[in-house]
Amino acid sequence: MANQRGERDEILSKISFSIQEKNIVESIDISGLDLTFSDFSELMANRMTATGTKLRASSIINASFRDSDFSSADIRKCNLENIDFADCFFKDANFNESTMKFAKIKISFCEKACFDQVDLTNGDLYDTIFNGSTFRNANLTDVRAKYASFKDVDLSGANLTNGDFEGANFISSKLDGVIWTGANIIGARFDEGVLEKIQSEL
Repeated sequence: MANQRGERDEILSKISFSIQEKNIVESIDISGLDLTFSDFSELMANRMTATGTKLRASSIINASFRDSDFSSADIRKCNLENIDFADCFFKDANFNESTMKFAKIKISFCEKACFDQVDLTNGDLYDTIFNGSTFRNANLTDVRAKYASFKDVDLSGANLTNGDFEGANFISSKLDGVIWTGANIIGARFDEGVLEKIQSEL
């Protein structure tokens, strides 16, 4: 236990210094650590490994991550406004009830992740894979999700108002109670008969 606290303090100190100096953190491994209630706002990191890391209720505003792995990470109830993820992995990660307004998750892999009740208003999900994930009662108003894959995703009760889903894949997805008002679904793929029903609601 003492070793874990020491490692946690060392990691937090290194991250805090990098944020203060506006340096990019390179190839840091924080896997399995309990970093709940931490402040990583303005952090810039490349090739971070955070598998199974507990980040619940942390502030990660205006942060940037490239080529990083957050598989199975606990990211519930975090403030992730204006965060910028690119080429990252989030398999089995849990974002439940996090605030993600203006968040960017581009060209990333989020298979079987939980985005239930997340606020992704004005987010950018370009070309990201969400296969097998859940977005139950999530707010995706004005989101940009061109060519994103929502295959086998549970979007029950999600608000997709004015979202841009051009070329997106919704095959085998659960779409009960989804709000599609004003959404762009040009070239999007759906199960047979679903597209016609959605078009009547736009």
